[in-house]
Amino acid sequence: MAFVLRQAQIPILPAGHAPIRILHFSDLHLTPTRNREISDIKSFIDLKPDLVISTGDFLGHINAVPVALDALDELLDLPGLFVFGSNDYFAPRVKNPFSYLTPDDGSRKYGQPLPWHELAAGLSGRGWKNLNYSRAVLKINDTTIESRGTDDAHL
Repeated sequence: MAFVLRQAQIPILPAGHAPIRILHFSDLHLTPTRNREISDIKSFIDLKPDLVISTGDFLGHINAVPVALDALDELLDLPGLFVFGSNDYFAPRVKNPFSYLTPDDGSRKYGQPLPWHELAAGLSGRGWKNLNYSRAVLKINDTTIESRGTDDAHL
């Protein structure tokens, strides 16, 4: 697993508003043994974001909730938004990657259920907003931001 840092400036704020530094990540797929990745995630705080957004797949193992919350600990002190991916609900399964390119026949084969309720409680308990089929309004650097989310489309 490797992380790629991409930075972009998007001039969309109204004139006179302070910049907002957003950290977005997804697909962490954490397990208790991914020490290097956990260390990398802990270093994300050094990017000094004003807002953190995660678009799911925090988990990759049934025992990964405490690992994820520990890895994100300092980031959880910042305003945050999240939605879940399918791997937050069910452990990953080996599947043909080309299956995403074929018509959906409606059948689903899920891995072991994961403790996503615990993850949601841990993230929300630290102030992050759960956007799974929901919305939130935040004020970041005196700019009001409205966000909306959905759940994983592959479920």
